[in-house]
Amino acid sequence: QLWSCLFASAKGFSPIKPRHFAISLGSCDCALHRSRSTGRFRFLLDVLMHLPCLIFNINFPERKSSYENNKNNDNHHLYCSFSTQFVFFSRTKENFLITASQDRTMKVWLLPKFPTISEKENQIVVLQARQTEVAHDKDVNSVAVSPNDKLVATGSQDKTAKLWNCENCALLGVFSGHKRGIWCVQFSPVDQVLATSSADGTVKIWDLQDFSCLKTFEGHDASVLKVIFVSEGGQVLSSGADGLLKLWTIKNNECVKTLDAHDNKVWALHANKKDDTVVTGSTDSKVLLWKDVTQTELEEEQAKQEEQILKDQELANLLHKKQFLKALGLALSLDRPHTVLTVIKAILKEPRGKEDLARNLMKLRKDQKEAVLKFSITWNTNTRNCLEAQAVVEILLKHENPEDLLKYEGIKTAVESLLPYTERHFQRLGRLLQASVFLDFMWQNMRLAEAPRWDEDMETKKVKIPHFSPCC
Repeated sequence: QLWSCLFASAKGFSPIKPRHFAISLGSCDCALHRSRSTGRFRFLLDVLMHLPCLIFNINFPERKSSYENNKNNDNHHLYCSFSTQFVFFSRTKENFLITASQDRTMKVWLLPKFPTISEKENQIVVLQARQTEVAHDKDVNSVAVSPNDKLVATGSQDKTAKLWNCENCALLGVFSGHKRGIWCVQFSPVDQVLATSSADGTVKIWDLQDFSCLKTFEGHDASVLKVIFVSEGGQVLSSGADGLLKLWTIKNNECVKTLDAHDNKVWALHANKKDDTVVTGSTDSKVLLWKDVTQTELEEEQAKQEEQILKDQELANLLHKKQFLKALGLALSLDRPHTVLTVIKAILKEPRGKEDLARNLMKLRKDQKEAVLKFSITWNTNTRNCLEAQAVVEILLKHENPEDLLKYEGIKTAVESLLPYTERHFQRLGRLLQASVFLDFMWQNMRLAEAPRWDEDMETKKVKIPHFSPCC
């Protein structure tokens, strides 16, 4: 069963012809690797279920090189005692690869120089594992090589990830913290950190110096099967058994995007060198290409903001010139209720404000009148803006035919929403009127019989100031 395969180039989606590639059947993962030293692409379908891994040179129709653990094996295949789970090539040179297996081991294999066209054909190079290390207590699900080829990380079903020296396979440290088995490990391309994804539904970021957990991302509803670094190490992209892809920002632990296009487990997840294209493969028999549109969205957002500033300036100019009809139409086109309210308040401040408002409202299109009525529902809920809302409703009720009003979209809902708050406003006004009448009544009937008037007293009464003569 071939799960997924794809050739990709650094420029868009155009196909390329890689010189070397590895392929295996019965795999549950795929990886896209590019050699930095030669600029060649290798496509690897990470290895197999009880089947060998073969390395091909597609310049020749025959198999050119194979790896075997036993020199006497005539099939010229690479075999481990159990099925191989993962294969990872060296990052800086094409001189070794590392395999991880269900037999709990990892193996380091040295790669020969592939023959060129001028060299002898049908040449088979038989290799042995340079080093074998029992890495974990259970199946090893993933292996990764650091960008400088000095470190190796492994992840296992025993809930741990381990860091190894690539030169001698010496154990450097253990990453403990996941509650279930680890499906994937990945080195950051820029920082001294390691990312792991686990069947406990989390992604963790680990420090390579003290092996402590720096970040934990929670959001998947099932096992997280793959994780990669993108955006030059500033973000991680994870795929899970729930069929979802999630993009996480490492700095603030925020899931900024969730992509839902697969119907089943997403086992394959890899990005090209520029991090602008991602390929995913799932057990729903789909291989999907994803393009990074962050820059495009930022440019569109910036263009919208610039357009918004220009329209705001235009609106301010129209209000200054008292061109209220154009200002009202522009505010409605922006779909901003507060701006429309500002225009209506400016109209009502005029000496003949209500007449001007009625004249301008009746010149609007039917859809614009519907929008103003819809905004009035919100304004009517606030006592500060209820007068403007009531003015709009009054104008529409007076100048529009009942038959035309019934054709307004959502008119029934509008009336049902306006009535309760309108009744509250009238009750409040009634209480205010009663209070003002009572205050006037109290003022008229107040008796201040003996209260002296200060001005009259100062004019009619002479205050005698005592005179003191100096003593001899």
